[in-house]
Amino acid sequence: GVKNPTVILASIATGAALTLIAAPAATAAPHTAAAASSGTPRAVNGHTYKIRLKAGIAKLPTRAERPAGYARSKFKTWDDADHDCQDTRSEVLRQESERHVTGKCTVKTGLWVSYYDHVRTTEAHNFDIDHLVPLDEVWRSGGRSWSKAKREAYANDLTEKRTLVAVSAHSNRSKGDRDPSEWMPEYGHCKYVKSWVAVKLRWGLAADQLEKDSLRSYATRCGNPMITVHKAKVVKPKHTGGGGSSGGGGGSHACTKTSSGSCIRAGEFCPQASYGDVGYDASGDKLVCSGSHSHPHWE
Repeated sequence: GVKNPTVILASIATGAALTLIAAPAATAAPHTAAAASSGTPRAVNGHTYKIRLKAGIAKLPTRAERPAGYARSKFKTWDDADHDCQDTRSEVLRQESERHVTGKCTVKTGLWVSYYDHVRTTEAHNFDIDHLVPLDEVWRSGGRSWSKAKREAYANDLTEKRTLVAVSAHSNRSKGDRDPSEWMPEYGHCKYVKSWVAVKLRWGLAADQLEKDSLRSYATRCGNPMITVHKAKVVKPKHTGGGGSSGGGGGSHACTKTSSGSCIRAGEFCPQASYGDVGYDASGDKLVCSGSHSHPHWE
């Protein structure tokens, strides 16, 4: 998981999460974004398939973990891939808020509910952004052999909404870098297990035997539901923030802009007046304003 700037010292003591560098002030953002903008790797959806939870667990390669060599610095976090001054933390907070957020670059207020423990808050600084499969766990399960670009794309994966979740700081610290054999949230066990398996399959990660045994036990209790897996494809855009981009599987369509001037993203709210409209993200992937008529999202 990843903590917000107010709890960095506590994070270092436990090793539970990544240190978050605060987003730059709005006046400095254009310069900072430009300096870090070129070729930022990002994850897009490749092949998509549906699979029963038990079959998905069986599909995970069974391997003992290899923890040696892990360091948080090997996963570059908090990119601003579309150069709108909103880094990954801010983007997740915007995606998951149940009402309009305040704060241009750094999100300040909104309404968030942590499904781990049902804590609610209107103050962004009270919540952490958790890598559902922690970075340390990713490293132990196969990420040690990834390229720097792939690790960065995982750490900032905004395309798959299950990879990064806004949760209470308390639940995130409680979890640390533990897998489902060692920790489960207070609520939402089935949602958590389905998400864990889907994210691991998305990124081709393994699971050790104890982890798989625990997942199988929960799958039985959860009724063996169907899950959807979107395989990750890592791309480096030729350019960002403007028109079309060289995304994976996308076309040459110019991206559809939001009211703030940034490209739309999967999972973001879209105006009710745009319900049913088709748009394109920064990679040229087609999205539709759909879902709930009262709170539609780009999907």
